[in-house]
Amino acid sequence: MALTGVPPAVFMRGGNADDPRARRTRGLLLATFEAELAAGRANCTVASLVRAAGVSRSSFYSHFTSIEEVGVAAMREILNDFHGPRDEFRPAASEPSTASLVELFEHLAAHRALCAALLTVTGDRHPAYSELHAILVEHFAGALASAEATIPIDVSKTSKFLVGGLMALLVEWLHQPDCSAGALSLTFEKLLPEWLRSSPMLTEPLRLSEE
Repeated sequence: MALTGVPPAVFMRGGNADDPRARRTRGLLLATFEAELAAGRANCTVASLVRAAGVSRSSFYSHFTSIEEVGVAAMREILNDFHGPRDEFRPAASEPSTASLVELFEHLAAHRALCAALLTVTGDRHPAYSELHAILVEHFAGALASAEATIPIDVSKTSKFLVGGLMALLVEWLHQPDCSAGALSLTFEKLLPEWLRSSPMLTEPLRLSEE
């Protein structure tokens, strides 16, 4: 099941977003931001980012309004790059959610330093947390709406409840990877109610980018 309605990635505050030079500069800023986090420099600032990227402050502010906005754009880049498993690798009906979630977990883990820095469950949450949370809630709400539940449910509240648990497991795993992505996915699946675990609603792979 595709996740639709994902806001487009932030390109710049003004100017032509299709300008190849502007796209290269934006890409350089995002790549440098992730590299800084991967190098252990978690307190990345506008000053440190432009210095590391070799661009001017004016170039930075033509793309982003703040360092927090860079984090949101970086998270959107990750989500836009995620397409889920191809048709030939889709899970069987007896394994409704595992493969799709494994793909998502592995994709985020490939950017572990960035995701761990942006996704936290304590203190002030980065806007990127809300970005991923909202996208997953939208997916689960759509899936729940089409599922045949054995008990009446509030789709909105149930989807938020499920994503809250999923995000808690995911964030802890990104910070302290004590198992494989597959094992984490199985842990989440086992916590689902039987009617949801066996429902065909989760047989479609997650897609975090617009078709």
